[in-house]
Amino acid sequence: MRPQFVFFCDASNATGLGHYSRCKRIAIAIDAKLAGECDFVFIGNIRQDLCKDILDRKWVYRPRDDHDWLPDYGAHSVAIVDSYTITNTELKNIGGCFSRTVFIDDFNRHDFSCTDLVINFRLGFDVTGYDVKRLCYGLRYFPADNLMVRSRKLAEIQDRSTSEMPIGSILVYLSALTPSTKQRAIDAIDHHLCGAKIEMIAGLDPLECEYTSTRNLLKTRSLESSLSSLISEADAIVCSGGLMKYEAGFCLTPNACINQTEDQRIDTMILAEKNLTYDFGLQENLTEKPENFIRQMGEFLGETVRQKQKAAMAQHYDTESTNNVCEEILGLLR
Repeated sequence: MRPQFVFFCDASNATGLGHYSRCKRIAIAIDAKLAGECDFVFIGNIRQDLCKDILDRKWVYRPRDDHDWLPDYGAHSVAIVDSYTITNTELKNIGGCFSRTVFIDDFNRHDFSCTDLVINFRLGFDVTGYDVKRLCYGLRYFPADNLMVRSRKLAEIQDRSTSEMPIGSILVYLSALTPSTKQRAIDAIDHHLCGAKIEMIAGLDPLECEYTSTRNLLKTRSLESSLSSLISEADAIVCSGGLMKYEAGFCLTPNACINQTEDQRIDTMILAEKNLTYDFGLQENLTEKPENFIRQMGEFLGETVRQKQKAAMAQHYDTESTNNVCEEILGLLR
């Protein structure tokens, strides 16, 4: 019987695209390992453009509000859950419909006592409170996509961690942060750089306002399902504290975070202590002493901080991390 992998994730204006990105990468890697001899289903509230991406890959999509969203999938079926909105009751029901269940986790806020495998790729997370049959945690289980892996290997060959790195391009993706915060970030970059290319990724709000740069070339791009090429090609990244700081770290791209939530801030602080990102704090902190943000931006864009980040990223991230995730999931069927 062909194994079936059913992903439970959302990708909407409210949830962002990170959950879908992780699941898609895992699905592609599993498909490659099994030479296409498997089936994939995605269940959730997923944007229309991403639903098309799922269907174009010959995968199955089911909206989560479908009355038949949780049939009994039986033997050789694995549920892979990556969602904050799944309740403990739903998680238990999912476990009863599949031969094995996996949860891609961040904060250990669910009841995992009936879950076969939990993967939490966060660095330095306190895992002592997990109640789960098997737990895999740390950066060696970060799900990167193929383009990111190729980019990292190329960067390692070129030994970019020890070379001089003038900044020619900056990627800015501040997700659901306020328009004033986004413009403030551009202004801080303008204070320190001139003639660089700023790639501003529009947020999920279709009414996103326009932004301006006085000293650099600013280009606004629409949000795509994969930003891997932009992440790997940028000389520096300013993001909002979520998945992108891990994606940048894997690609050996220096990055800094203006955090959306306190949970993200805590995670960012842990990575910053290891020189894996730079912490600007929460967005409300930027207005308290604006001169501090401008000073910090200059520090982040300086050679010393970026060199330290590249060296730390080369040490802490694992090129085989996606393969490690797949091996753990496929091991449940053996």
